[in-house]
Amino acid sequence: MDWKDIVEDVAPALASAFGTPAAGIAVKVLADSVLGSSTGNQATDETNLQTALSGGLTPDLQAKIIDAQSALKEQAFELQKSQLANDVAEYTSDAADRDSARKANVAGQQATRVFWFAVLIFLGVVGIEGGVLMLGLPKTGEPELMGRILGTLDSALMAAVFYIFGSSASSARKDELQANGSK
Repeated sequence: MDWKDIVEDVAPALASAFGTPAAGIAVKVLADSVLGSSTGNQATDETNLQTALSGGLTPDLQAKIIDAQSALKEQAFELQKSQLANDVAEYTSDAADRDSARKANVAGQQATRVFWFAVLIFLGVVGIEGGVLMLGLPKTGEPELMGRILGTLDSALMAAVFYIFGSSASSARKDELQANGSK
């Protein structure tokens, strides 16, 4: 009987890692438990495990395999805990960054200047686009150039609006998930 079949009978969660990117970790943990230590080479560890388990499954080996399964689950838990801690640190850093930017804007009265600049851009865009709508494009000049100028003004207005009102964190998360191909 193949050593992997023995492990699958005793510790299915451990055996489920075989054939996955975590197979090396699973073999190392199993070798540490059953053989006392791993060689660091997955192929050598697998050969040594085959030799150790070829004599049959003793209660002692069964207990070591179960211990290896527990150790693998513990490593997976620690990895998830570490990932969660990294996510919390990143979120905390982002929140602190936004908070300090808001405080800097308030302290320097930047928000008031930005607001009035956005109002000026808005009035300019509405005035120019309203004039084009009412009077039409100028007879002289390039219509493509006028379209480009109007498009640039629209972009400036949108940049000012996004700066003032910002974007939601959930929108940023949605964009990140779409970029990663998740649903």
